[in-house]
Amino acid sequence: DLRVKPGVFNPDPNSTNSTSIVLSHLSNFEDQDVLNIGCGSGAISIFCALNGARKVVAVDDDEAARNNTKENAIRNKVENKVEIIKSDLFENITGSFDCIVGNLPISDKHWNLKLSTIDLLKKFISECPKHIRENGKVYAVWCSISDVSPIKKFLISKGYKFIEIVEKKLGYNWYLFIITF
Repeated sequence: DLRVKPGVFNPDPNSTNSTSIVLSHLSNFEDQDVLNIGCGSGAISIFCALNGARKVVAVDDDEAARNNTKENAIRNKVENKVEIIKSDLFENITGSFDCIVGNLPISDKHWNLKLSTIDLLKKFISECPKHIRENGKVYAVWCSISDVSPIKKFLISKGYKFIEIVEKKLGYNWYLFIITF
């Protein structure tokens, strides 16, 4: 049961595949601690809480998104498992996690950000090793709305191990990178 407030990223699969591709490939998070950066309405955080995660930390720098996630966590009776934090990426995050999910903006023209969306994703990925536990996985989404080659080159240049999953939906290629360090 998910409600999306105006101005909050809507995970509707008729307009985006970013949330769907993550949810369809998340695995092995039962009894694990999950960090969801860019929680939006809370779809991924609530999914993880409902499907066995021990604890979920839902992060967004947007107040409307955090409030929306809180309302949806209460609506789905997982508010005791979902902690909501205001943070710009990892700025206010401490500790480590078994799974980190980044569902971040993918198009510069649709978001008014301090960084380009490519630089934002690179910054996210670069900070993950400080917060991921041994054998943990990082899930990061991208779309062919923006060129994916800088992301692949970045992952290779850093020596990160990753699996790339590609789905063609809504006229675009949607990429899910499952990264281990």
